Amino acid sequence: MDELDFDKIAHLSYPLIVKPVDSYSSRGVRKVLTKDELILAFNDAVTISRTKTAVVEEFVEGDELTVDVYIENGYVNFILKDQIIKIAYISDEAFVLVCKQEGDIQKKLTDAQKRSITHLIVEGYIADSDVRYIGDQMLALEILDLRKTTITKVPDYAFCKGELKYGKESLRKVYLPITCTSIGYHAFYGCINLEYLEAKGDVNFNEQSLLFCDKISLCIGSVLLLRYKSIISLKTFEIN
Repeated sequence: MDELDFDKIAHLSYPLIVKPVDSYSSRGVRKVLTKDELILAFNDAVTISRTKTAVVEEFVEGDELTVDVYIENGYVNFILKDQIIKIAYISDEAFVLVCKQEGDIQKKLTDAQKRSITHLIVEGYIADSDVRYIGDQMLALEILDLRKTTITKVPDYAFCKGELKYGKESLRKVYLPITCTSIGYHAFYGCINLEYLEAKGDVNFNEQSLLFCDKISLCIGSVLLLRYKSIISLKTFEIN
């Protein structure tokens, strides 16, 4: 539809899914619960769509499968059939990834998604290699939410290019789980646009962990640390 026609969708029941007909990487896909949310989501989807059309359909829970195929001489050839575990749900502009084992992130994200996702929520089990993969491969990432993972440490050089010594400049906000107790050496080195880092547990870190993160505010447990220019100049505020 290029215009929202309530008569055409009167047989559908909430929640609904609204999406552009020709977008990618879940851009413009929204789950809506009310008529007002539907109107806003439909208008956004039409704006994003290259053909200015959108689809409205009922939300269906269950497993999602992907099938990769190619056509040769008129015959369909199957390359891969696999269960998709990457999308648990889509919340506004966030992309939600549910992981069960090490390497799920590498296996399930497409190249287009790695280039375009700006807000990522990860749930479940991830290893050090997965965190480093996010830092290396998710080129546009601005907000990373790991609060529903089980990581205990942000690994060394997680968001820093090792000996090259430059950080992930797209990164603005990071949320860590209560299980995380350590931020590794040069983990966020050079992340010059990192504004906010939240860790609800007792986290150990040092100056090298956050070197050159001059804009950052840290929320450690119930304490907010405002950082100016250097890790030495921290102002502390209790959060009520």
